[in-house]
Amino acid sequence: MYHAHPNSFLPQSRSLFDPGCISQPTACRTKGDGDLCSTHQSDASIRIAATDEHRQAASDLLNRMYAWRGYGSDHVIPASPDHVTFNALFCCQAAGTITLAVDTHGRLAADTLFRDQLDIYRARKGARICELTKLAFDVPDSSKALLAALFHSVFIYGYRRYLCTDLFIEVNPRHRRFYQAMLGFETVGEIRHHHGVDAPAQLMHLPISAIRRAIDAMAHEESPHSVRSLYPFFFRPQEEDDIYIKLDRAELRLGAERTAAARHAPAPRLERGSAARLAALQRGVAERPSGG
Repeated sequence: MYHAHPNSFLPQSRSLFDPGCISQPTACRTKGDGDLCSTHQSDASIRIAATDEHRQAASDLLNRMYAWRGYGSDHVIPASPDHVTFNALFCCQAAGTITLAVDTHGRLAADTLFRDQLDIYRARKGARICELTKLAFDVPDSSKALLAALFHSVFIYGYRRYLCTDLFIEVNPRHRRFYQAMLGFETVGEIRHHHGVDAPAQLMHLPISAIRRAIDAMAHEESPHSVRSLYPFFFRPQEEDDIYIKLDRAELRLGAERTAAARHAPAPRLERGSAARLAALQRGVAERPSGG
């Protein structure tokens, strides 16, 4: 059975989450306390997993999704100053999670296989590299809107709080095209074999400056479903100050429009023969001028 590297992203969802939970106003009891949260269609949010309970919810989601795809069920969400985990919530439940690892001690998970490649970027003046790990996403239709909200929140926090300059992910080669098309990642070096999980791994890189240009150029386009990128589903650039403050204080409520998109948006798919569109997207991300 194939086992993914623990840092591999899963661009598909099993859709275990029950959409009926947000189909009408209701109230649910949060695990571990006696509070009730009122839940409406607009009650989707993203929060930083700042407590053991929040991290456990992320771990439970991660292991449930990974186990379903045969990737193991003993993955742990780190609790350290170098790792920040973001949870997407529906009806008080974790429906998505991703962890940002910051290279504060010269050691990332991808260093196990790719330290020679990462050291090239570390050596650049002013560089601070970061890594995205442990993504699990489980809402109806693998919504682009919620994926975009999660990735944009990570970008805002990573750039403003940690001054990250370069972002890396380590994926199974079968997922390369997804991250190239959806976010503009580029492969770095050759495919290597991870003996710990007996699976191939590919390092991918995305400059933070390229994310900034793509957001400024494409965020909130009028016809986002006409493209295969996630950037048109990102928040507007002028919203970022407020998003950062809300994330830092508690959590970010996403609103009815984005919640509805999460329930009904078609899943992102990469069709055969899309090489020209992919190349056009990558050129656009690289060539569009910086906004301000």
